[in-house]
Amino acid sequence: MTTQPSLSSFQVSENVSHMKASSTLAAMQAAEAMRAAGVDVVDLGPGEPDFDTPQNIKDAASEAMRAGKTKYTPAAGTRELQQAIIGFYHREFHANYERSEVAATSGGKQAIFNAVVSLINPNDEVLIPKPYWVSFPEIVAFASGKSIFIETEENDFVLTADMVRRAITPRTKLIILNLPLSSCKSWKSSRSVTCTPSRMNATCALFIRPPLFLAPHHCGLS
Repeated sequence: MTTQPSLSSFQVSENVSHMKASSTLAAMQAAEAMRAAGVDVVDLGPGEPDFDTPQNIKDAASEAMRAGKTKYTPAAGTRELQQAIIGFYHREFHANYERSEVAATSGGKQAIFNAVVSLINPNDEVLIPKPYWVSFPEIVAFASGKSIFIETEENDFVLTADMVRRAITPRTKLIILNLPLSSCKSWKSSRSVTCTPSRMNATCALFIRPPLFLAPHHCGLS
């Protein structure tokens, strides 16, 4: 007779062991437990809207399925999707990209994960301005990198090129910019100050020489 190993004896990989449990998920689980106990809870943990998916998105998904668009697609996205992304960045940011430079992912965090595990070697440093999504440092930990946090609260949550310059070391490989600072109450500053072209250009210029990498995470820009 053999016995099945318990979940408590399950050994995760070394990469996964570096990661901490999601505090966002823990908050959601706590809120759900309170609801089950009859408590009226407003859960701000997941940061998702309280309205349903817009009807035009539902209709587009339904129409695509009826048209037979249910097969495997290229990993970087279909030609039509890549062209739509190129058009969006051209309209919104006056940026010009080729299809070879565009890849679609299942959400922003998947893109960040792909970038980090593709670029980061053990002990490489990743700059993460505060506030940030809780997933970012855990993704860096998975890749055996080191998160270097940049404090912004004393500057009204406005990131400057000087802050980034002071944080760069010979081990710096990547910076993750979360725009707007949606985990922060400073919505006005995140849109009208942090994201101005002059401030962004001054920050990005730091990554041209030496060649470092920039991973922007855009949320809700219109």
